[in-house]
Amino acid sequence: MRKHVFATLICVIFIGFYVISIKSFPASSHNKIDISNVKSLELNNKKYTMDEDTPLISELVSMYNEAPLFKKDAGTTASHEIIIELDNGKKIDIWATTQGFHYVTEGDKSYKISSNRLSKFLRELINSGEG
Repeated sequence: MRKHVFATLICVIFIGFYVISIKSFPASSHNKIDISNVKSLELNNKKYTMDEDTPLISELVSMYNEAPLFKKDAGTTASHEIIIELDNGKKIDIWATTQGFHYVTEGDKSYKISSNRLSKFLRELINSGEG
């Protein structure tokens, strides 16, 4: 009888730790953006609209969508701000760096993503004199 109680107790403890660990860890991915829902994009205080700048916006949204979450505890000062405004009024604020990871604020959620492609784009923007 004691063995059954002990085994049951151990199972309950393991299940409890499992449930707690699932809720403690962040999601493995972030929400993707459907390009047809994008109203505008602002890069370093310069606004781009879907009517005039579709290729640039599509490229930046694609970089965001492809970027996995960055889970390492690293930090640096962001060099660029990208604000993606959706048709429903929601805004996704990306504080981008040239170091391969970027800070994202989406409503009340904050997380980091990793995108060497976006960092390369920003370095090229700086070198061209536009950043």
